Amino acid sequence: MRLLQTLRLCGLSLLFSALLVSAAFAAGRSIPVSVTPALKNRGVAAGWAEVHADNPLMVSVYLTFSKPFEGKLELRGISSGGTEAARSAERPMNIAQDAGEPVAFTFPAGTLLSKSARVVVVDESGLPAPQPQKRKQSVGDEAKEIFNELIR
Repeated sequence: MRLLQTLRLCGLSLLFSALLVSAAFAAGRSIPVSVTPALKNRGVAAGWAEVHADNPLMVSVYLTFSKPFEGKLELRGISSGGTEAARSAERPMNIAQDAGEPVAFTFPAGTLLSKSARVVVVDESGLPAPQPQKRKQSVGDEAKEIFNELIR
């Protein structure tokens, strides 16, 4: 009986979490935004992002440019697991130094922005590859430990 109650509570917790993410991407709501390290090096920073109230497939991001910028930008929705969940159309930009403006990114029809926990502004180089996790010990040491436990 307790197991059933625990499962129900877990299910409610997951449903509540999903509703919070969906609410974050509802029209007119502010959403978490960042820029890639490559864009930071090029003088680009993000202030805020918000889904348009009249078009749920359009997201505006306020970007500032501390250096002149010429190139293409796109917006990527990232899931809570860290995988890409949505990708906007490319947006050509030609901005002067010390400028700031909201930039509207449009997503293709059928895109479910609610699967994204946050958005990232990227340039032509795309998202950086994830760094592999370092192990605390070598595979050989781990194998020795497992072997020693098996022969005990």
